[in-house]
Amino acid sequence: MRESEKKCNSKKVLRVKFEDLIYNYEIELNKIKKFLNFKTEEHINPKSRFNPEISIKNTQIFNNQKYKNEIKIIEEKLSDYLYNFPYKLDNKIKETIEFE
Repeated sequence: MRESEKKCNSKKVLRVKFEDLIYNYEIELNKIKKFLNFKTEEHINPKSRFNPEISIKNTQIFNNQKYKNEIKIIEEKLSDYLYNFPYKLDNKIKETIEFE
């Protein structure tokens, strides 16, 4: 999967990390609006399709001890792909949100 990812340096492409949208919503939103030349008043339904307060419940599930062994392997083998979370959450699997 990593090998198939194509790097793109085009100025027509804006790369946004999903986690940044959750943890740095306003900053990332401003980057997107600037990139698209989108005015704030044109954003008529903010947080109606994507709400970081909801999506954050699906992050950092790996902090659960149940995943301790798997996380160790991921940290060793895929460290380049780990997100540097700004703070630690102890989200519970049972509290994750299912999206339709």
